[in-house]
Amino acid sequence: MNINDLRVFRVVAKKRSISYAAEELNYVQSNVTSRIKRLESEFNVTLFYRHARGVSLTPAGKELLTYTDQIFQLLDRAQKSLQEFSKTPRGELKIGAIDSTSLVRLPKTIASYSKKNPDVEITVSTGTTEQLIHRVLQYELDGAFVVGPVDHSEIVQVPFVTEELVLISSAQHPPISSLSQMNPQTFFALPSGCIYRKKLEKWLADEGISTHIKTFTSLEAILAYVREGLGNCLLSRSFLDYHQFKNQFRIHPVPKRYSQVTTVFIRRKDLFMFKAFREFLKETQESSQKVHSAI
Repeated sequence: MNINDLRVFRVVAKKRSISYAAEELNYVQSNVTSRIKRLESEFNVTLFYRHARGVSLTPAGKELLTYTDQIFQLLDRAQKSLQEFSKTPRGELKIGAIDSTSLVRLPKTIASYSKKNPDVEITVSTGTTEQLIHRVLQYELDGAFVVGPVDHSEIVQVPFVTEELVLISSAQHPPISSLSQMNPQTFFALPSGCIYRKKLEKWLADEGISTHIKTFTSLEAILAYVREGLGNCLLSRSFLDYHQFKNQFRIHPVPKRYSQVTTVFIRRKDLFMFKAFREFLKETQESSQKVHSAI
């Protein structure tokens, strides 16, 4: 059994597509297909159902994926364990963050960390809080910055920073005293799983306002539409301050029960605390202290 064949099988299973897997692995499709066929021949089973939409795992494929995940988790742990014998942190660190934290808070933290630990390769992925929690639980990320609190028995969380949410509209919008005065009654948010979106949904429901929240996949797109007066959105004041957007929008106050959110850094309880990760935790704590001392 070839470890690279298992790696290809795992990516195909996650992507549910031969072509998408080939693209991620930078292989030609025929190479991916031949590796899957080699595994199927070796085990004398069919691992995937082939259909027009891509592929899906057979019962045998699901069984193999369970063991394959365990194999790669052990390989990753072995690699990180052996790195402990090095005097300086090295290896790969996989971090996730919600969009606003990735854009505003994280660059300085990573810049400081990378300067002290040049042999560590950091990759940063963005997503909603729910998406990032799932990826941490699946061992796809070492840790992530998400909106807390996170209630999960397998998760450890450390407070990072408290953010204030504000409601923004076009600069021409008059001041309001209630959410019902927003015109138009159109609201934009990131996809389901975004805690800012949940805050907005709760606020709208409490005010008895029935409206459809339009979904965007990037904050930049949302801001462009809000700037043109096409709708409104809820986001962190720090994001506006950082990008000096304040003069481009009307900022409306938000009741405290909807405006306070805490960003936390999460990891799995059973994550092996390798040296590069321990140093990142220390850097995160130092960054958090700097943010709070500046408030």
